[in-house]
Amino acid sequence: MILIKNLHHLISIVNNIEKTVGFYINVLGMQEETFQSVRKAVRFVTEKNIEEFLIHFRFHEVNVEEVPVTRTGTLGALTFVYTRDLDQNLIVVSQFVKQKRP
Repeated sequence: MILIKNLHHLISIVNNIEKTVGFYINVLGMQEETFQSVRKAVRFVTEKNIEEFLIHFRFHEVNVEEVPVTRTGTLGALTFVYTRDLDQNLIVVSQFVKQKRP
């Protein structure tokens, strides 16, 4: 099995670049970058936890497809929240569950 530790970039075809970049900046906390004068990119730079994302999503009237759910991943338990961007691409926000110490 191949395990991806980091993702350098992902290419997405969108219907409206300005609205999509705005969504990723305002709703998901990314930063916009422009290069070669015309190409747009967004960079993920958040420290929000899942609860903060839910409050933030409600503020921006973003539909959450599934209530926060905890599942076991390859590196431990994670809490997931699912939503969609303006082009209906699935967006998954996850956070490792802090282990309780005995």
